[in-house]
Amino acid sequence: MTEKLPLLEISNLHKRYGRNHILRGISFVVQAGEIVGIVGENGTGKSTVMKAVVGLLPCDKGEISVRGRIGYCPQDPVTYDLLTMRENFTYFGAAYGLAKKLLDQRMGILMEQLGCTRYADTRVCELSGGTRQKANLIIALLHDPEVLLLDEPYQGFDYATYLSFWALSQELRSQGKAIIVVSHMITERHHFNRIIRLENGYAYVER
Repeated sequence: MTEKLPLLEISNLHKRYGRNHILRGISFVVQAGEIVGIVGENGTGKSTVMKAVVGLLPCDKGEISVRGRIGYCPQDPVTYDLLTMRENFTYFGAAYGLAKKLLDQRMGILMEQLGCTRYADTRVCELSGGTRQKANLIIALLHDPEVLLLDEPYQGFDYATYLSFWALSQELRSQGKAIIVVSHMITERHHFNRIIRLENGYAYVER
């Protein structure tokens, strides 16, 4: 049997904010075709780990190895309020270096999968919180990343969109993507290969 390829490796990650030692040697691996959940109370370092992986936050010690493109969906939307959804996707697609034909194809498929096609030409400031979060997620997915980091990705989703999110996640897993979902609480654990709990600066595998 062929061993899965590790797409994300975090080894002995440390981070302090002043005297507060948030991470005390976090280590874990996410393989191709895995969905891993990271849970923990507020302030335990969940978002800190994600920001370190994408290069937004330097850590004090440790190593991070990523194989392939990264898609990052932070808690706070990265969208521009005065632009429409389509204009936002065009802007980020250009930043990713996507050709127009591919960009149009990707945004069309993703909007259809998440049920927001009818809002394509609506300015983001006029959208509901859940639809804004859909736009945030689509931006992270536009360039078809191998490693997807999702920080509280389904906040504001109604139940139908929540189900669509998991259908899309399972499809991405079947394509060999590595997906990390950060949340303060995970209820439907059958979606995940493993759950990692952050507590007192350390990581504990729950399953």
